[in-house]
Amino acid sequence: MRGHTDDINCVAHLPDGRSIITCSDDSSLRRWDLDSGAQIGYDWRDEGGEAKVLCISLSPNGKTVASGSSDETVRLWNVETEKVIVKWTGHAGTVMSLCWSADGERVVSGSGDGTARVWNVKSGKTVLGPIKAHEHVLAVIYSPDMKKIATGGGNDSLRRWDLESGAQIAVDWRDEGDKAEVWCIALSPDGKTVASGSSDGTVRLWNVETEKVIAKWAGHTGIVRSLCWSAGGERVVSGSHNGTAKVWDVKSGKTVLGPIKAHEYVHAVVYSPDMKKIATGGANEDAVKIWD
Repeated sequence: MRGHTDDINCVAHLPDGRSIITCSDDSSLRRWDLDSGAQIGYDWRDEGGEAKVLCISLSPNGKTVASGSSDETVRLWNVETEKVIVKWTGHAGTVMSLCWSADGERVVSGSGDGTARVWNVKSGKTVLGPIKAHEHVLAVIYSPDMKKIATGGGNDSLRRWDLESGAQIAVDWRDEGDKAEVWCIALSPDGKTVASGSSDGTVRLWNVETEKVIAKWAGHTGIVRSLCWSAGGERVVSGSHNGTAKVWDVKSGKTVLGPIKAHEYVHAVVYSPDMKKIATGGANEDAVKIWD
């Protein structure tokens, strides 16, 4: 799927299973038909906006997309009209990561300024933060009960935060001897396991209750930039700066598909809703690819 004119940073499947939304360094979001590979409609652009779009996250009801940009803002887009609904300011660095709460009433953002913020979707106000989380915050996720968030970033650790007090919960999650930056995190469907991808090319699984590493998978030879769990929690797909995507069996830790040579650098991997396809986006080809 070609049309973007710069690196593709994130991909989101729409609930209909027939289309995806992508974001790019070319300052646009775009929607694509999965059957034909054609772009649907025009580029999504904020009038006058020329910032790179680093991340997108689809609301639980599938009607709104949150995007984070190099101009330090978070934007909400209406999926039907493809227009910006609101723009939030407050970060002092590129917005690198976003996650919606399960009820769709909050969005958490992570930034290169080292902070995380929780936003009220209706009011657009920061309701928690800025939380000084890491040297730079590369990944954020909500807990299923919406009482906690987890962050990953440039100080070699994962951290959890209480959403009432804003205080860190317990100590940093660290793998003994590990000094790699955490570039991405993803929560398993049952909420019991966190997968993290690091600058040392490894994928780690963490037990949420014990806060300990329960598995470490090696195989990539570059930063693990993106992760996605299968709907049943039996597989994890990873994308790396070594240009490959891999599908891992959670129980055995073995690669069950790949390495798939996808792009020069793989920035985004995501399963389709029916689990039959994987979408990847990356660098230097300015294209999205769909894999069986």
